[in-house]
Amino acid sequence: MTWTDTHVHLVDFLQRPAPLDDLIDALRQGGADRAVVFGLPLKKKWSTAEPMKPDYYLDDNAPCHYHSLTDVLVLDALAGFDDAGMPVAPLICGFDPTDRLAVDHLDAVWSRSDRWAGVGEVLLRHDDLTNLTLGETPVADHAAMDGIFDFCAQHDVPISIHHDSSSAGRSSAHEYVQPFENAISRHRQTAIVWCHAGVSRRVRPDDQLDLVEKLVGDNPNLTVELSWVLLDSIIPKGTLRGRLARPHLPSSGTVRPGFGHRRGPRDRARPQRAGSAGTRRTSRFGGPAGGCRQRHRALVLISHLLQMHPNESYAHVSTCAYD
Repeated sequence: MTWTDTHVHLVDFLQRPAPLDDLIDALRQGGADRAVVFGLPLKKKWSTAEPMKPDYYLDDNAPCHYHSLTDVLVLDALAGFDDAGMPVAPLICGFDPTDRLAVDHLDAVWSRSDRWAGVGEVLLRHDDLTNLTLGETPVADHAAMDGIFDFCAQHDVPISIHHDSSSAGRSSAHEYVQPFENAISRHRQTAIVWCHAGVSRRVRPDDQLDLVEKLVGDNPNLTVELSWVLLDSIIPKGTLRGRLARPHLPSSGTVRPGFGHRRGPRDRARPQRAGSAGTRRTSRFGGPAGGCRQRHRALVLISHLLQMHPNESYAHVSTCAYD
């Protein structure tokens, strides 16, 4: 059985890179031997009105702004993962999801490396972070996101999205679910990964797992990624497997994974039988295809193994067990 960490930020909200050796050690100590990695699309500002330098987006009232350099930092880190023998699938996230020109930026960054495995984590509705982010409120069905979803479908790669189901003041209202469902239904050919299953530090609905079951059951292009606070705060300990074993879900006790093989134009134009000479598919993890995509099923678990910053600037480890 192979364990894959599906949610690793390589930088914090000041865009400081994680100590790579420590990060890889933490992953391996937690039992993960590969990971889906990405930066953060936002950078916290140190305002002249604030006497202390911030370490985290919640440290003061200064805003956050979009920061495209984060994708360069991810590419810079890949050599270190390669040297350590840790396969990773890097994602692009350094764009403004309310900018209708964002897809042009995405295409430009994509063309600079054949290592990119998808898009994410795109930060849309995100409790207090939304209020601190300069510009329009980012939502899943924003016109600018249509081009991003289409880009992912055209390149046959998934997109990882943070989109809270509710506001912090009305945690159980699920008032933000409809825009998310609009995006899912408008883009059936796009594999969408819902980070943290729609919850955040201050968005903790009582009936979130019922909502997750319904959305996954109704939408074959939706994957739920259960990192961060979901298992700690929403799902009673020990009940996840039984709840996800209901008949309308894909397979007993499992959740669909989202990341792995990236097909190029030649793959799509000329389908080949698996295993035929000269056509062996490769995954974004650098090995044979079949790890994180295409009919595979995963039991996604949460484990607070990776705590590289006391204020949780770096992601906790979420892991997938693959057949």
